[in-house]
Amino acid sequence: MSVNNLEQSDAARKMVDELESMLYLLIWMGVWGAASAHRASTARGTRDVSDWNDPKRAAKSKRDKMSTCDNMNTLLREFFRAKVPKPNGSNGKEIEIAEWINESYKFLKGLIRDLRACLFDNPDERVGPHARGTQLRETGESDDGSSVSGQGADGHASDSGATPAAKHAAETICDGLIDPFRERTKDPAVDVLFASFAGVLAKYGSIAQSKIAEARAKGGALVDSGNVV
Repeated sequence: MSVNNLEQSDAARKMVDELESMLYLLIWMGVWGAASAHRASTARGTRDVSDWNDPKRAAKSKRDKMSTCDNMNTLLREFFRAKVPKPNGSNGKEIEIAEWINESYKFLKGLIRDLRACLFDNPDERVGPHARGTQLRETGESDDGSSVSGQGADGHASDSGATPAAKHAAETICDGLIDPFRERTKDPAVDVLFASFAGVLAKYGSIAQSKIAEARAKGGALVDSGNVV
């Protein structure tokens, strides 16, 4: 669930909330296991994402974990990992399957990193500085701590020479705090983020199809086991 939903924000729910929720779902699947057999081995454990079972803790956790790639990596380090049998000359199939499973979770990590960057760090100027990042910021402060264009040193909008974008920015932060999660629900950020997100999915989908085709061509244990269909 997106942070806006968890915090019951009055911001209109947009497609960007669904994309954000999809990102969290992928992380959840990676940690606990995408297959029932994987989940059986992790069911008794406790992970950082366990906080996501409680709405208040979930919102705080997601703001923190999504703030930087390094922070999110603490979640990715908890991803399911299949135990690779030691070679003994008779378990070649088991080794091949375990290595394929681990490679698949590694692939998922790459997808998640790119989707996080797309939603929270998107460099497209149409997204704007207010819609980047995850933490509440004071008026006049961008995601990197620099002052926002069109505002004075005191944090108030400067009318002289202010661009339309700067004037809009001043209108959106009248409460004194900027919430990037709210800002991402506004146009044109929504359309830009959706297009970027779809582009990342298309890229990884193409790579996945190539890997599956390669595995099929090789045949062997992966196809026989049903791990590649």
